[in-house]
Formats: sequence, C-alpha cells, structure tokens
Amino acid sequence: MRPVIREAGLKPLLLRVGLAAVARPWLGGRGAILVVHRVLAPDASMWSETNRRNCVPPDQLRTLLGAIAEAHVDVVTLDEAVSRLATPTTPRRFVCLTFDDGYRDNLENLLPILEEYRVPATVYVTPGLLDGTAPLWWYGLDHAIAQDATLRMPQGVAGDMPTRTGDEKRAAFALVARLMVMSAPEVVARVVDALADRHGVDFAALAGAHMLDWNGVRALAASPLIAIGAHTNSHLSLARLDDAMAVAEMAGSRDRLA
Repeated sequence: MRPVIREAGLKPLLLRVGLAAVARPWLGGRGAILVVHRVLAPDASMWSETNRRNCVPPDQLRTLLGAIAEAHVDVVTLDEAVSRLATPTTPRRFVCLTFDDGYRDNLENLLPILEEYRVPATVYVTPGLLDGTAPLWWYGLDHAIAQDATLRMPQGVAGDMPTRTGDEKRAAFALVARLMVMSAPEVVARVVDALADRHGVDFAALAGAHMLDWNGVRALAASPLIAIGAHTNSHLSLARLDDAMAVAEMAGSRDRLA
C-alpha cells in the first residue's frame, strides 16, 4: 500500500529531502501580503511585548527585502497583485507590503528604505489616530500598566487588576486588549476614559508622539512608491458595529483621506 502524505506534513518532508525549491512552483502559492505597522527599533519605553512586536527595525526590513529579491520574488502594488491573480498563470511570485495605522516612522524610516530598494507599499491610515479623536489605547494601556501597581478599570467592565509583577502586567494587558478588540464602542470608550482619568494617560500627547500629521500623509502620498489606503476612521472593531456604523467608519475614512 502506498503511504498517504497529508498536506500538513508535505512541506517538512520536502525540506528534509532538499526538494522544497523544486516543488515551490506548485505548492508555494502565487503571492503574499505582508502586514506591518512600524519601522523602527522596538521602543524601550514600551513595556508590552505586543507593542514592541509591532516594530520592525529598519535593518530587519532591509534584510527581508534583500531576501525577497534574492528569491526572485517581485514586490508589487495591491492593484498589480489583483491583476496577476486574474490571469491563469503568473511568471513570478509576488509580495505586497502594507503598513497599518499611519505611524510617523512610515515617513521617516520606511519611505527611504522603499526608495533605496525601489519597491512599492500601501500605508493604511486611520484619520482619528492622527488627530487624536481616536485613542491609541494600546499605548495608553501600556503606560498605565508600566507605571501603576493596580490597573483600575470601570466596574462592570473588568474591575481592578494587580500589575506589580511581570506576570500580573502581562495578564492584565492581555485581558484588557482582548476586551478592547471584542467589545462594543461604548465599552471601549469607558476603558479609554478610565485610562485617562484614573491613570493620567494623555492620548493627545500619544498621538503627537507616534502618529503622522496631515502634512506627513501628504508627503507619503506624493511618493510614486506609496499608495494611501483607508483604515477606518476610529480603529474600531468593525465586527462589533452595526452595518450603518461600519459603513460610516470605512466610507468616512476614505472620504477624509481623499
């Protein structure tokens, strides 16, 4: 009886016998979209591993782009990716680069690297994060957990949590972050108010420290290598909104950017 090789075990087997490169045209996929947020060394002032992990150091991005070029993989725009997927055959595999939220380092660090390697990218911008009307709650939460021994959340939402030890800080960040992603906008607003009122988080200062301003967005948009995409108005979880609110978040972001 011939052995059955399940798909999950096929890649390790091909790697083991040295045939991965041979099988890549059939099993390697046609393309990929890489989702990145920030291009800078991890911020030492950030306590949370989650927040530090959102930072890709410039040298690592250069290494990645060099490896992509050596593998003869094209870096293309999202429009080009759609065009290639619409054709029956694609001569070369491709990668799209996308960067979420609209951080200042996308202009200061990302754009020079794109110009150096002559590759395109899409930067998805959340207008509310730029002007401070939408809170950078993940940085505000980081600030509160780093400085205070107790995280004081609204009653009926999460309650107070100890944040003295590293394990307590990690547990509190994970719980509240999950709550913020999974909850309705009114719950998110209550947590944001608690971070500001009980822990002194200045969300306007956080926006000024981390996000692009509108002149920065215009500077990115002026580059032939950059496409600007809409990333909702307020960075709310669309799955937690009714249809009208979800449409307003998406269309409102698009219209403000336009």
